[in-house]
Amino acid sequence: PDKYRSIRPAVCELSRNCRNPKPVCDTLVLFGEPDENYDDIARANDGEYPLWHYYDSENSQLRLLEEMLGNALKKVPSHSDIVILSAQPKQIAEKLAQRAQWKNRLSPDIFAEDKIRYAQAKDFKGLEAMAVILTDIESLDGVQSRKFFTLAATRSKYLLYVLADARVKSAAAKRFGEGRQSLKLGANMLEKMRKNMNI
Repeated sequence: PDKYRSIRPAVCELSRNCRNPKPVCDTLVLFGEPDENYDDIARANDGEYPLWHYYDSENSQLRLLEEMLGNALKKVPSHSDIVILSAQPKQIAEKLAQRAQWKNRLSPDIFAEDKIRYAQAKDFKGLEAMAVILTDIESLDGVQSRKFFTLAATRSKYLLYVLADARVKSAAAKRFGEGRQSLKLGANMLEKMRKNMNI
């Protein structure tokens, strides 16, 4: 109706993090480009550090993505609470969506209801989801990789899963080793983070 045409959404610029749980913030400190003190204000720590898996072929990436989706579906209320974000224009999620068991459960429409959504990370900017799965990660080095990681990981309100090429595993271990002192974590939480990174 006409009475709603004059309503304008509020436009606000966030200067502090208020979306991400502490485990996601800690991961961003190591692998992204967060603003200084990004992790000072975060959602409550749910105790789950992002879970990383590494693939060595397209088939293993598809299998691992299905496992991650199964895990996420047990932890969030609905399919639309999950988004798969890719670093690449050609996404593994597109291939998964062609499989019979996933065809009606995945959608490239970022506003789809009751479906698991998938997109290139830049297309999901400004949006959020309870569970975010990052796919098609071929590098953790360089400005573009860090920008992707920052943009994509900050979409998560609760769970973050990372699906990276096996060649990235040594870089992840190195970055964790070099950066863990910058994290405000005790030994138990650091060990939990390392274990969830599968390094």
